[in-house]
Amino acid sequence: MTDVTDLLEKVLDAGANNIWSELRNIKGASSEEIEVASRRWVWELVQNASDCANKELGVNINFDFDGEILKFSHDGEVFIYKNLLDLITQISSKQSSDEEKTGKFGTGFISTHLLSPTINLKSYFRNNNNNYMPFEMLLDRSGETYDEIKRNIQKELEYVEQIKEKSNEIRYSEAEGNFETCFEYNVSHSIGSKEAVEKGIHNLLLTLPYLLTFNKKINSISINGLKYWIEEELVNENTRKVTVSNLNEEKTVVMVFKTNNTEVAFNISLENSNEIIELNPRIAKIFCDFPLVGTEKFSFPLIINNPTLDVLKDRDGIHEGAINNIQILEEAKSLYENILNYVSGNHFKRLHNLCIVPAFNKTELNVKLLEQVTSIYSKIPLVETNINGVYIGLRPITGEEKDNYISIPFHSSEDLRDEMWHIVNSMLKMPIPTLETYKNWINIIPINRDITDINYHILKINESLDKLIEIYQKDEQEIIDWLNLFYELWKKTFLGKESINEVYILNQNLKFKPAKELNKDRGIIEEFKQVLTELGKDIRNELVNTNLIIADEIIDEYLEDKDIIKKIERKVDLILSDEAGLNNTKNRDGNIQRAFNTLADWFLQNPDRGKELSEKLFKNRPLLSSLEQTITRFKIAEKVESNKIDIDDLDTIFSNHKKIEEILIALGNEQNTNILTEFKHRSIHNIDYYLYFKEKYDRSTERVYEYLKSNRKYEVPENLEEWKKSRHSRTVFPAKKDNVYINIIIRPSDGDKIIIHEDAELAVLDSRLYELWTDNGIDQPKDITLGDILKTTGINVIPLRKIY
Repeated sequence: MTDVTDLLEKVLDAGANNIWSELRNIKGASSEEIEVASRRWVWELVQNASDCANKELGVNINFDFDGEILKFSHDGEVFIYKNLLDLITQISSKQSSDEEKTGKFGTGFISTHLLSPTINLKSYFRNNNNNYMPFEMLLDRSGETYDEIKRNIQKELEYVEQIKEKSNEIRYSEAEGNFETCFEYNVSHSIGSKEAVEKGIHNLLLTLPYLLTFNKKINSISINGLKYWIEEELVNENTRKVTVSNLNEEKTVVMVFKTNNTEVAFNISLENSNEIIELNPRIAKIFCDFPLVGTEKFSFPLIINNPTLDVLKDRDGIHEGAINNIQILEEAKSLYENILNYVSGNHFKRLHNLCIVPAFNKTELNVKLLEQVTSIYSKIPLVETNINGVYIGLRPITGEEKDNYISIPFHSSEDLRDEMWHIVNSMLKMPIPTLETYKNWINIIPINRDITDINYHILKINESLDKLIEIYQKDEQEIIDWLNLFYELWKKTFLGKESINEVYILNQNLKFKPAKELNKDRGIIEEFKQVLTELGKDIRNELVNTNLIIADEIIDEYLEDKDIIKKIERKVDLILSDEAGLNNTKNRDGNIQRAFNTLADWFLQNPDRGKELSEKLFKNRPLLSSLEQTITRFKIAEKVESNKIDIDDLDTIFSNHKKIEEILIALGNEQNTNILTEFKHRSIHNIDYYLYFKEKYDRSTERVYEYLKSNRKYEVPENLEEWKKSRHSRTVFPAKKDNVYINIIIRPSDGDKIIIHEDAELAVLDSRLYELWTDNGIDQPKDITLGDILKTTGINVIPLRKIY
C-alpha cells in the first residue's frame, strides 16, 4: 500500500506541476500570445467533443453565449473513470489507447481557463457495468500558489472516487436517453474573457465550413441556436463539392480534391459555381481534421488537410522535417497543380484567388514551398489577358519566351491605376491582364510596368517619334494623343516633386528630350525658327512639339518671338561684323544667305511688327540681301509700280496666272495668246469700276434670291437681308434644295461672260454640292452647268493628265 500511495502521490505531483506550469504561462502571456489563445480555446473544446463522438452516430456540438455565461455542450460519449482522471490531472491517456483521437495532449484543455479559472462540468458517468449516473463538479484552477492548485486537484480526484463508488448503485441504461455533457464558463467579471469568447466564436464561424468538410465525426455545430450542417456531392472519385448550410438558409460551398489521405480545399461562389472565392487570411492553412491555429501564414494558397500529420505540441504548426509531413506536402502540391489545370480548363473565374500565397513565414520549408508554388501557378493559363487592346484569353504568367511574360500596369496611387492600365493597353505591345482583372494580380505577378518604365524604356530609349511609329504600328496622331495622356498622368504622379521635369518630351524635331532641356513655344513665327536654324542654332531642338499639351507644372518656361529675334540679332551682328572687312557679301555661306533672304522677306511683308520686334534688324535689312538680289528686287518693284498694280493684288494676280498657265498646258497649246486673252481677267482698281461692279452684283443677288424664293425646290431665308447675313463670302450663299444643303454662287453675266476670281468660289466649285447662278439683268436668272459651258464654248476634249 505504501508503494501505491507513493505512486499516486507522484501522479498527483506530476499533474499539479503540469497544470501549474500551463496556468503560469496563461497568466504571463504577451498580448500576441493571448491573441492566439483567444482563437485557440474553441478548438480544444471542439476537438475533445469530436474525440467523444459515437462511431456510428457521430456528435452534435452546441455553443451558447449570453454575454456572461458560455455553455459548451455535446451529445457524444459520456465520461468513464480514466477520462475524468485525464481531465483533472491533464495527463492524457489518448495517445497510447486510441490513435483515432486527435486530442493527444491533455494540456490543451487548460487553455480554456483563459476564459475562467473555474469551469462547471455537468455530464454523466458510465461505469464498467454500463450504468450511467449524472454528476456535476467544479474544476477549480483559481489558486494563486502551487499548493492551492494541488489541493484543488486532490479534492476533485477524491470526488471522482466517490462518483465511481456511487455509480454502482445507479441503474440507468444506455438506452434510456440522450446523455449531454456541458461545460459552463462564467466570464461576467472579465472584459478580457468576454473578448476572448467573442474572438474564439468568430474564428469558429470563419473556419466552420472547412471543419465540417474535413471532420466526418461532427454531424452539426450550433452557435446560439443557429445550426450548421453539410451536404456532399461527388464530382468524381477524387473530387467532392460540399455545401455548408444553416437554419437561416445561408450556404457556403467548398471544393475538395483528394489523393490518399491528403485533401486540398477552396471556396466557390454559391450563385456562380465557377467563381472562386478568396480565402480569408485569418483561417488556418493546415488542418489535422482540426485547424492548426498559427498556420494562417503558411506558404500555401489553399487549405491542406491530413489527419496523419505530425503536429507540434501546441497544435500551431507541423514538424517541418518529419518525413511523413514532407510526403503529405508533396501530395498537396500535386493536388494544387491538378486543381489549377481543372479550373483553367473549366472556365472558372477569379482564378487569382488560387494564387495568393503569404510570404511572411521565413522558415526554410516555407521559403522553398513558396518558390515551388509560384513555379506551379506561373506556368498554367490562369490570367485573362489583353495585348494592345485585344483580348487573347487565358495565358500563363510566364511564357516560353521572356517577351511573352505577363506584366502588370502598376501605379502607386490606386486612384490612378486605371489610367495607367489604359496607357499601357492602348499602345504597348505587351501581354497584360484585362481591365476587369488586373488589380487582382498586382501582388501576384512579379513584373510591374509603372510610369517610369515607359519614360525611360520607351521614350528615352526609342529617342524619336518615327521609331515609335515603326515599333507600335500607329500613325502620328495616335501617338501624339497617347503622349498627351501619358504626360497628364506624369503630372498627376509627380506633382510637387523635383523629378517631375525628368520626363522625356517630344520636341519640334520629333525627338524625345528631358523636360528640363525644353521650353514651350508661345506662337513663335516659323520663319524665325528656320532663320535661326540656318544660322547654326536649331531652336526646334529646345521647343516642345506644338501638338502636345504639357502642364506648367512640368515645363513653365516659354519662348516667344522676341526671345528668338534676340538670338537672331546676335548671330546677324557677328556675321555682318565679320563681313565688314570684305566690303561685299559675295562670299556668304549658302545657308546664311537663305536665312537672310527669309528674314528680309518677312520684314518686307511685316514692317510694323518687324520694327516692334527688332528696330535694329529692320534698319539693317538691306544688308541682309546680296547685291544681285537687291538689284533684282528693285527691278520687280519698278515693274509693279509702273503698271500701277496695288501690292495687295499681287497674290491674286500670281494665283490667276498660275491657273491660266495650267489650262493652256492642259489644252496642249502653250503659245496660244488668244486663249490667254479670253480666259484671263485683270482687275481695274478705281472707285468708278468698283461702284459699277457693286451695282451689277447687288442686282444679280436680289434677282437670284427672288427666283429661288419662288421656286418650291429651294429653301432660303425669309428675306434678302437675312440671306446676306448668312452668306459664306461675298458671292457664296447657303440654301437647301430637296432637303439637301448646297452652296449658291452668284455672278453677274453682263457682257455674256462670268468672272471667277475669289478663292471661296473656287473652293465651292471644287466640291459637289453647289450651283452657279448668273444674271444679266434682262433674262431670268440662270443656273449654269458644265454642260452649258461645253456647249457654248464648243469644247469637246477635256485633258485629264493634270488631274490624275
